[in-house]
Amino acid sequence: MSKELPYFQFFINEWLNDDISISTYKSKGVFIDICAFYWFKDCIISLAQLKQRYGNAKKETDYLFDNQILKISENNFIKIKFLDDQLGSLSAKRVKRQESGRLGGLAKAKNYPSIAITADKQPSTIIDIDKDKDIDNKIKWPFKDSMDFRMKWSEWENYKKDEFNFKYKSAGSMTAALNMLVKLSSNNWKVAMQIIDQSIANGWKGFFALAGSKETNLADTIEAIPENLPKIKDAFGLQKFWKRLRENGYIRKELPNGQQQWQKK
Repeated sequence: MSKELPYFQFFINEWLNDDISISTYKSKGVFIDICAFYWFKDCIISLAQLKQRYGNAKKETDYLFDNQILKISENNFIKIKFLDDQLGSLSAKRVKRQESGRLGGLAKAKNYPSIAITADKQPSTIIDIDKDKDIDNKIKWPFKDSMDFRMKWSEWENYKKDEFNFKYKSAGSMTAALNMLVKLSSNNWKVAMQIIDQSIANGWKGFFALAGSKETNLADTIEAIPENLPKIKDAFGLQKFWKRLRENGYIRKELPNGQQQWQKK
């Protein structure tokens, strides 16, 4: 955003009369610096990023959050409304310009058939950003009272992107991953965070029950993600794995499709 529009609108009346006006000078300075960083990053900053960058200004950032000057979305990202509004307005103008350019290019192509028209195939960064925010707003988050879990999930998303060039493309796919994590952790947010740490430490693409956890979790893992069963077997030893399941009251039953599944007696 800073390359396309290296400035944002600053509303003097709001600065002098809204909640920010009664803040300390230091809090105001931190806020305007965050605004600049927010705009530079296309209005996408995770809470984890903010805490890492402004860790030496915790008192000021806490004040900004407590007074709703800075807000946190359900997906654990920062929200600054007046900048988001400006970004949305710019997005609409960009789409209009692209459409005008596309029509002009098509008209020119009729006169010069050899010219390849590829502009309409180029994705808009801003449109992609809007799509990501729309997906995040549809997520039904577990452990809503735990900000620590939100930060850990943000760390997981960054890990998936950096290591595997992967990001959740829909609210449904992210919700499915969250539901699996809830099941493996027995709906315990602290255990869920440990599971995320375990996957990152081992370079895994998905979630597995904690090593050394109760066998009920192992069985849930088999049922939830059967494609990962070979990894689980390798981790515990095949014979030892079956034995521990039987000792804890599980039996292997054959399903109508011919496959087998461990079930509680």
